[in-house]
Amino acid sequence: LPGLSANRTKSSRVEKHLEPCLGPSPGPWSPGGVYLCQVGDTVSCGACCGLYNLADASRERLQGMLARRTHRFQSVPRTAGAIDAFLAEMDPVEPRPFHDFYHCPFVGLVGDGGRRVGCLLHPLAAGNGGIDYRGLSFYGGLACREYFCPSCHRLDPAVKALVQAACDDWYLYGLAITEDRLLSAFFTEVERRSGRPLPAGPGGLRPEAVAAVAAFLRLKLEWPFRG
Repeated sequence: LPGLSANRTKSSRVEKHLEPCLGPSPGPWSPGGVYLCQVGDTVSCGACCGLYNLADASRERLQGMLARRTHRFQSVPRTAGAIDAFLAEMDPVEPRPFHDFYHCPFVGLVGDGGRRVGCLLHPLAAGNGGIDYRGLSFYGGLACREYFCPSCHRLDPAVKALVQAACDDWYLYGLAITEDRLLSAFFTEVERRSGRPLPAGPGGLRPEAVAAVAAFLRLKLEWPFRG
């Protein structure tokens, strides 16, 4: 991803730093005013953390891997040494399809019932007591807090809202929302053919329109001609 390289010296900073990044948090501080990372109880994105950068990135494999990490991290003492040991234990040894793009072992399952992906080091994650441990991650706390992916900057807010309305789980959402060029081209053509702009927010969407967008996005999973 632009601006993120796997060639970085790890920081060891730990901060007392509370911020609204583990739940639905639309706001002007996010590019375009629509927060893409954490959307709802089951919808979130971990693509910037390298979630899908594994040889086997199937839903079943990722769900099992994230569940094991999350369960294991519950028993990890919140000390720099113990967290570093957890990183070494959980860091995948398999080749990454994109070698220069990191896969963070601190991506886990968060929220009530662990139904969406998120950062196990975040100050609002379970067991962290408001302490921000992201300085112990590969990219460090500043990058985790301040980096926004190209989709955040490039997609129209109406497109972001429509994709969020059409996705009901983290796996498809993370694969879809990062396709900024595809989504821009698709919805530009939708507007051209319909002769009107997209609704400004999810409240103006008809259920059949949301279902049609969901069917389009599922091509990421069901494309019949994939190799």
